[in-house]
Amino acid sequence: IISVISEPVGTSGNADSYELKSSIVDNYGNIFVGGRIQISSYEYEVFIRKYSTTNLTFVDEEISSSNNTNSWNNAVYDMVPDGSGGVYLAGIYEDDMTIGGIYLAPDQTNHQQGFVFHWNSSGNVPWANSIGDINESNLNDFASSIIVDQNNDILVAGSLKLNIGGGSQR
Repeated sequence: IISVISEPVGTSGNADSYELKSSIVDNYGNIFVGGRIQISSYEYEVFIRKYSTTNLTFVDEEISSSNNTNSWNNAVYDMVPDGSGGVYLAGIYEDDMTIGGIYLAPDQTNHQQGFVFHWNSSGNVPWANSIGDINESNLNDFASSIIVDQNNDILVAGSLKLNIGGGSQR
């Protein structure tokens, strides 16, 4: 499997430009890998890939930014199975990001924002949300971990930086 996972994921880069950040195997035997892909110097996009162990096929998703300027922080950090052959994902983006047709806006100065989204068993994105305050500037936020509890609630951990009394706090 290692040789399969390390192959190029899309058409925008080569095998050396892919950085895996997270991987899981669900109860259906699907293998999910996610991270970031380098598209040019200091520019990265998020990627997610699903491998099927039953028919040796895969589904790909490269998540793009329309204003990708020095966005080295675009990456999937964590994922968890949804119980139906899909995954919930958490990570970080700079600039803006479009996930499965859903647009996530940047903050005022294109600093880091967290994201969480659902990638279903068909490879579609029914919903995506940003984490952080896009109305503030120069504040770096991210989502680094995600779990689903016994009530099917999605819990996300990370860092949220806020302006408090003229200064910033985490």
